[in-house]
Amino acid sequence: MIIDSCFVVTTPFQIITAIDLTLHHKTETDLFIVPQFKNAEDVAKRIAETNVFRRVIYVNTDSIEKYKKNKSRLLRHLGIARNYLGIETVISSFYPKDIRYSNIYISSKANIGRLMVLYYLKMNYDFKVICFDDGEASYDNIDIIRPTKLDRILQRLCFKRTVYEKAEDLLLYSPDLFFKLNKSSSFHISAIPPIRTDEEFRGLMNFIFGFSESDTIKERVIILDILKEGNLLDGEEKKLLDAYEMICSHYGENDVIIKRHPRDKGEEKPIYRYFKNYSIPFEVVLMNMDLNKTVIVSVGTTALVLPKLLFGVQPRVLYLGKMIKTKQNTKIGHSYYEACKALYDCADLFFMPESIDELSDYLKEN
Repeated sequence: MIIDSCFVVTTPFQIITAIDLTLHHKTETDLFIVPQFKNAEDVAKRIAETNVFRRVIYVNTDSIEKYKKNKSRLLRHLGIARNYLGIETVISSFYPKDIRYSNIYISSKANIGRLMVLYYLKMNYDFKVICFDDGEASYDNIDIIRPTKLDRILQRLCFKRTVYEKAEDLLLYSPDLFFKLNKSSSFHISAIPPIRTDEEFRGLMNFIFGFSESDTIKERVIILDILKEGNLLDGEEKKLLDAYEMICSHYGENDVIIKRHPRDKGEEKPIYRYFKNYSIPFEVVLMNMDLNKTVIVSVGTTALVLPKLLFGVQPRVLYLGKMIKTKQNTKIGHSYYEACKALYDCADLFFMPESIDELSDYLKEN
């Protein structure tokens, strides 16, 4: 039996996009969920209850990816090669029998999606691979789908072609942003329609991801904190905390909430309010807010620009990455955020201070 499409997803962000596209195009679609996020199995069960997809397949990767536990890079690549050589057996462990898909949607070179595409190449099936939006990396890091040199050699030896070479189409929320960052790219790119925020779609997302009224952010200002330990350069933490204090003083402590980095193990400061439910995808939190009145602050995270990219809404943004130096932004620069700012209708709504004094002056005027 030939089915129109399947999505292979590894994150809540990808799930939301898969659901939105399936409902938008009204296609017959299957969903493969790879458990790389918290509560993945529960989420899979709730999605199945909605009947959005023809079938929801929860992929247990334990036996398929045993090689990933090896400390030796050579042994890990031998594990990859073993899966390639025995790909029919690997695929049969999770893939529904007697089904073929005309379109396989993947977001990256994540293992399960890669194996499915390579299996199709080996079987000489007629199909398309569409790489769909995976956040910032889809725009400023094409290596998210390009295999490593050794993996490229393995794929060509086993299948005569790589997944990357088959993936000629990109499906992104903002093709304009992609071409601002990749001016010479030859990819064929189509736009994903803005995600719906109507009551029906919002209710569907709230059910799937367990969002309740108590998870609503009522504060006007959201600080998306970063992982400080091992990331901030010497002397930068004090500057960052001074910036937070200045923002809280300007807007009022009761109107500012901090969403900590999930891996931050530091103590919470009693003077601040903190968002508590980290099992809820931030995209769903945003759906349940009036973003036109919101101020989002961060040194750097994809979530900073989600309202504009996903919903077409332009809240005020304070990007602190130019005044706070981290290992990450020192390495990759600020081009992604500068390109995002260029998408705004009003540039003043997306401010990128280079010093604490610039931040202070901006807050006084706004």
